[in-house]
Amino acid sequence: MAFSAGYHSRIWFDGLAATGYLENIDVDGNVQAIDVTTLMNTAKTFIPGLEDSKIKMKGFYSADTLDDGATFDYWLDARKRTIFPVSYFPDGGGTLGDPAYILYGHMTSYTIDSVVKDAVSIKTEFVTSRGLLEGQVLFPLAAETISNAGSASLDNAAATTAGGSACLQVQAVSGTTPSMTVKLQHSADNSSWSDVTGGSFGAVNTVGGRFIEFSGTVDRYLRVVSTISGTTPSFTYNVTVHRN
Repeated sequence: MAFSAGYHSRIWFDGLAATGYLENIDVDGNVQAIDVTTLMNTAKTFIPGLEDSKIKMKGFYSADTLDDGATFDYWLDARKRTIFPVSYFPDGGGTLGDPAYILYGHMTSYTIDSVVKDAVSIKTEFVTSRGLLEGQVLFPLAAETISNAGSASLDNAAATTAGGSACLQVQAVSGTTPSMTVKLQHSADNSSWSDVTGGSFGAVNTVGGRFIEFSGTVDRYLRVVSTISGTTPSFTYNVTVHRN
């Protein structure tokens, strides 16, 4: 049994590495309890209903006017009424196979709190549209300047026929007319590879997040393939994956 200190945790919001603004991250997953108690029962009876999840965060307000677009509060304000992906790594997410959580939703509250003896703080809460998707790191955060024909593979022990979902977080982009397409490939033997149906994030050229869902069979092994173009392009990104 291995425990992890909270300072290892990392979180990305639509491409922004938000951890440096936060002191607390609380991720909740819930399943609705539907009451089906009938006459003659002496105790309540429930069946499981819909799933939902939310993220609650507390951190510190930042108003750096020299780099307004990079502060967490500005990032949140610019995404009001927008659905976007969040990637949460309780243990840092720096290694292939590390535990990860994908959340796809929108902000429901945002508070700036000023107390005379404390730093100005922020509190925010998000709800998700897909429940809490537990998965793994498929591609740890790294910068790439050339196309990648196949990253190190993730062994999931067995195939699934129920599909899954994945999240791409692009933290930094540079170069002249840079473009990158990231897709998932799978394999039954870790040797012969093919594209996962519906497993492409499409072309990206700016900082941000992408969320995809795919159905059908996903083989035991998974990897990431990237195609990069442009003049001196560079993309810093990570990929997480969830199997249904």
